[in-house]
Amino acid sequence: MDGPFFSVILPIYNVENFLGECIESILSQTYEDFELILIDDGSKDRSPQICDDYKEKDHRVIVKHCPNGGQSQARNQGLSLAKGEFIVFIDSDDFLTEKTFLEQVHNKACQDPKLEIIFYKEKKYFYPSGKWSTCSYSFPPKGELSTGEWLIKMNQNDAFYTSAWSKAIKRSLLVDNGIMFVPNLSGEDNDWFWEVVTHATYYDAIDYPFIAYRQREGSITHTTKEKNLTDFLWIFDKWVAKVDGQTDWRYEVIRQNMSKQYANLLIGFSMKEKTVQKRHKNHVKRYLYVLKWGQTKRARYIHRVVSLIGLSGLSAILRTIKKLKRG
Repeated sequence: MDGPFFSVILPIYNVENFLGECIESILSQTYEDFELILIDDGSKDRSPQICDDYKEKDHRVIVKHCPNGGQSQARNQGLSLAKGEFIVFIDSDDFLTEKTFLEQVHNKACQDPKLEIIFYKEKKYFYPSGKWSTCSYSFPPKGELSTGEWLIKMNQNDAFYTSAWSKAIKRSLLVDNGIMFVPNLSGEDNDWFWEVVTHATYYDAIDYPFIAYRQREGSITHTTKEKNLTDFLWIFDKWVAKVDGQTDWRYEVIRQNMSKQYANLLIGFSMKEKTVQKRHKNHVKRYLYVLKWGQTKRARYIHRVVSLIGLSGLSAILRTIKKLKRG
């Protein structure tokens, strides 16, 4: 192997208050055969200088400064520079909970050289209070299950997540199949990982929360915009057509996850302004049948409610619940 075992990729944009903590949690890992690729996505704060300072301190750090192109473009830039056998994406406002993270993922990978994807978990870290929440799910044991059966079981247990930072992926799987993130797309991890699933065969998991998933006001994942909805619908237009009529287990895994993601879409849709709902209601209703594919509690519950009282009724219920929580 010419390169390091891991390429750890951080897309960075205006995170000067958190970047040092993230980088330190990586550079302090007990397993040291990795490169850390810092992609500064046109930051306007001190993030570029912080990146350069760490490059001077540690030979494993690679820095590239780019014009602002968004998280997807930054990840793609990092992947183009990567030389590691496995890719690890980490969001630059998060951090690792254990110094043995890379060591444990390396050990898992060495147990089976065919492995292409290794899942791990996260737990939420609330900033600035410093409080933690426990991870709400566990990975099911593989036992005698086939890969497809195991991944479907993960979906049913609500333990199957598309986020790029929740798994290590063999670089050759991405490069050989030309799998990249679509630029300027909200919810890009869904589109990206469903594409990964269509090509991957060998999976495993470590049932431990290695990622501290920072929750903070104003974070991009908590900002609600109409674009989030239209991008989500674009992804569904693309993937409903791709999975329709497919019998391979990979597409059944995707269908199961699409049902969960569609339930999440409906919850978000119900919180939109009525003018936004009116513009997109027919498009959203087009895929109500996708709820039938799912086995998670949320998908089954949303499916029952919509079947009984329709999409407008669901919106009314969820808006009432939100008002009661506020009150």
